[in-house]
Amino acid sequence: MTREDALLYLPYEDKDELDDLYEEKLFAFKRKVLNAVPSTKLYQFYLKKMALVHGAYVFFTKKNDIRLTLQYKVSVDQAHLKLAWHDYNQNKTELKLMLANAANFFDVEFLLSQLLENKRQFAMLFQSLSFPLSNTIVVGKEPDLMALGIEIDAFIPSAYSGIREIEKLDAMNMLFQEANRLSLWLKTENNVR
Repeated sequence: MTREDALLYLPYEDKDELDDLYEEKLFAFKRKVLNAVPSTKLYQFYLKKMALVHGAYVFFTKKNDIRLTLQYKVSVDQAHLKLAWHDYNQNKTELKLMLANAANFFDVEFLLSQLLENKRQFAMLFQSLSFPLSNTIVVGKEPDLMALGIEIDAFIPSAYSGIREIEKLDAMNMLFQEANRLSLWLKTENNVR
């Protein structure tokens, strides 16, 4: 990277403000991804832009590139819907909190991959289900999580014998729609990988 290239991505006037400017850019980046629905394509787009800013920061500061400092292993129960829902939400909450507090680019990149893995593991519950084709499902829009949690709680005691029972729900049922959306999301994600 040349000085001119670096100035395009991290324009600064005073060397003393460089750290603050980088932190502002990192904060804005984290805010965008925290509010976005997890998607490999979207995260790759944001990461590519932020990697250029990070590269410019390293170029100007000559600081050693800080490597990954965090660890996290996503695990979502694959046998029980209610446990999977709990695991998914707990992981999501912990990962988003860690992301909000992450102080370096590589930790943010790692946490985004874990958010994707969390959603992928939850979506895998629904991959074997068959849904009719629908033009009304918006893959990039998540439902109200509280309402979905209530729907899952209502579904479990009502003659629940397995995940396949979701296929028998009314097409307007929120759980049916979310299972359909997640199965479509998983297909899209598998095509990106």
